[in-house]
Amino acid sequence: MVLPAYDELSKMRVDFIFSFTQYEIDAIARANIIQIDGCDVSFCSLEDLIILKIFSGRAIDLEDVKKIINKNPNYNYQLVYNTLKELGEAINIDLISRLKEIE
Repeated sequence: MVLPAYDELSKMRVDFIFSFTQYEIDAIARANIIQIDGCDVSFCSLEDLIILKIFSGRAIDLEDVKKIINKNPNYNYQLVYNTLKELGEAINIDLISRLKEIE
């Protein structure tokens, strides 16, 4: 569940994510917190960005993942693999094949 929002003053788009699954709860716990103008802002981890883009399956997202992995070869592959396997089994889609096609 994602609620997209846009702040006219800052011209910034923000997605509010409401967690209902264990994966979402874990992903939020792994978020990177960065201070921007004195405010803590949470950004998803590199691994969760990869997972979410592979999960979406859109061609542009899969292309993004190729670039992300090329620039960050030391990402936590095991976390990505295990999470995609679990999510894929839950929705009956082979997400591991998507990951393997990118490698």
